[in-house]
Amino acid sequence: NGGSTMHAMYVLEQQYGWEVLRKKRILLIHAGGYSQRTPTTSCLGKIATSIPKGWPTYDLFDIKLALYSLFPARMPHGGVFLCSSDTIELFDEPAGNLDWTLAEDFVAFAHPSSLSVGTQHGVYVLDPTDVQKCVCVLQKPTIEQMRYHTAIWCHGEDEYVYTDSLYYFNIKVAQHLAEIYREEHGMTCEIDCYGDFMSALGICPLPRPVEKKNEINQQSSRIKQKIYDTLLGCHLQVVILHKSSFNHTGTNDEYLDICCGNGKTGHEIFDALKLEKHVGCKVFDEGRHDAVDFWHGILPALPHGDTLHHQPSAPDVHGCVIHSFIHPQCRSSQRSLLEYCCIGIPIEIGENTILSNITLLTYSGPTKDVLQLPSNLIMQTISLNDDQYATFAFGFHDNMKATYKNDDKSLSY
Repeated sequence: NGGSTMHAMYVLEQQYGWEVLRKKRILLIHAGGYSQRTPTTSCLGKIATSIPKGWPTYDLFDIKLALYSLFPARMPHGGVFLCSSDTIELFDEPAGNLDWTLAEDFVAFAHPSSLSVGTQHGVYVLDPTDVQKCVCVLQKPTIEQMRYHTAIWCHGEDEYVYTDSLYYFNIKVAQHLAEIYREEHGMTCEIDCYGDFMSALGICPLPRPVEKKNEINQQSSRIKQKIYDTLLGCHLQVVILHKSSFNHTGTNDEYLDICCGNGKTGHEIFDALKLEKHVGCKVFDEGRHDAVDFWHGILPALPHGDTLHHQPSAPDVHGCVIHSFIHPQCRSSQRSLLEYCCIGIPIEIGENTILSNITLLTYSGPTKDVLQLPSNLIMQTISLNDDQYATFAFGFHDNMKATYKNDDKSLSY
């Protein structure tokens, strides 16, 4: 994501020029990748993840635009606001804690997090005499490293650290990044917009990256050193959001928890965003199941002038349903999701199940009563062209990043 950030700055410079960009407020969301941990979002990307709210149904991009609405007014000189696509940040700050602007070289937002969360994120080491001063930024440190750098804070018996999430940088920094990209055009190495950009920041930054002679990609060391040297001396302001929370949505478990309001984090997000279990849900009319037009079946049912349409679902559907037809005798567990589905037969959906764009209109099985889908199942249909489709089935906990070797052939998702 660091390389793509630099590329984006270079393209913006070519498109607009720096004089125009100094007046622009830019939201940069890293939304690429294969989305392997949430395969149902692979085609459109995580930023298009459906969220059970609104009509038409909101996606994660809509939610982010609403949550980040407090930031543009605090960017008096323009700049770039950077975030990832698979997170939801909740802000519940008192007015007195919003007395800041995005004007320094870098302004980063810190959230109080457990030590275990800190081992998977960037951790800010703050000056204990002035928490607005950042000493350095650790990247996925061990708990021992957090203690060594005095990054751990205490509240009673509870220990916590301040972790990274969103950050801002001004146009001067954007120019530096674009210039490095211009000099290193044709980059083939991976650069991290958190670890590699932040390592040079703070009043006592981390050591300069060391060139590794045995490193396969020598370009990587050279560019990381160039980034470090360029950003060294840039001022970093850390804004602590005590009442905020940084929540990841990029795994099947996390996504189901949010849509169904399960678990502590899922329940918090479900309530804070006022999500709904059933959005755009219509109970199937058995008398015309063989001639259903999905879109024309739901949309005319929208009452004239209304902006939100949801009907009471089948009584035994306890999971989340988004923009779908369902049979009145459907049964689903509390940890299940149907999105953009047309279910015209009685089915029973187990735990940890996600059905996306699935149509089931007929069934001929041993019982001929209810089609029972096993727990821990993901099924999705995608369009290949105008008249060809493919349906995939995965295990809920399958490791999509794994590579399997069979008869000297390497297979991967």
